Amino acid sequence: EVRLRAETKTFVRLQIELKPCLTHEQATAEMGRRVVDILDNDLWMSSTIAAFQTEEGLTNHDTLRPEAALLRPTEPLRLSVQTHLTLRQKKIVLEAELIDSASRKTLERKSYRGCPENLRLLVHSLADELVRSLTGERGIAKSRIAFTASSGGSKELYVMDYDGANQDQITNLRTLNLTPSWSADGRALVFTSYLRSNPDLYALDMLSKKYVPLLKGNGLYSGPAYSPDGKKIAFVSTKDGNAEIYVMDATAKNVQRLTQHPAIDSSPSWSPTGREMVFTSDRLGNPQLFIMDAEGSNVRRLPVEGNYHDSPVWSP
Repeated sequence: EVRLRAETKTFVRLQIELKPCLTHEQATAEMGRRVVDILDNDLWMSSTIAAFQTEEGLTNHDTLRPEAALLRPTEPLRLSVQTHLTLRQKKIVLEAELIDSASRKTLERKSYRGCPENLRLLVHSLADELVRSLTGERGIAKSRIAFTASSGGSKELYVMDYDGANQDQITNLRTLNLTPSWSADGRALVFTSYLRSNPDLYALDMLSKKYVPLLKGNGLYSGPAYSPDGKKIAFVSTKDGNAEIYVMDATAKNVQRLTQHPAIDSSPSWSPTGREMVFTSDRLGNPQLFIMDAEGSNVRRLPVEGNYHDSPVWSP
């Protein structure tokens, strides 16, 4: 049995070459440049890959991301990506090859089909596949961000691509809509809305853009968070007098109170396993971070220095 171990004192991004996209039929050179620029940014944002555009794309690349010049390769790049874009009858086909530059062998081929409006999504899909192939980890290029923004005197919910593109308003309730939280499968958001003059909990289906009330009236409902498996929602409510943490099924059934303390408990966030939660409590006189089991037992303080800690979020 042979074991090999490679070590480095500093982390070095995997360097690959992005060749200019070859366009076919009705696809334009501008569309080809967009493909390479989007792919370049996606791979850089993966934090593990440093891509370099060659030929005419090189100057544009340095302008968009000057920090990449610090990683400019001094030797020929071993890996390269060649993309092809075809536009035919309002349908696009994005094809890509991952090539070993030394042997000129194709290591992988990928193909994606869609409409021109979804070009960015196709490139994001390619970027995620490249990250998975080269690092073994899932890419983040197809992920999205939900947020609250002012809109005509109200605060509405929006979503956008992880890189800030394709911003889309998903509510038009003309009131305060706050603290959106994704379900594990990305198909729903749970949020707080003042639609009926009380901070109630709502769920929004991302496909239909329809919303349904989950809990309403009788106090404040805020800080919702889906469990990792999407089956439960943790939230904060004052329905029993002061701010406590509760959990319920995603269908708003089986509501259970988890914390039992006269202090303010807030900001629940699930552990990746769904077996624990981290939350904020001022039960010691000022906001501190605590962890408890998902059933509300075994509460203990996180031993971090300082007198004020709030709004924890457990990494996935």
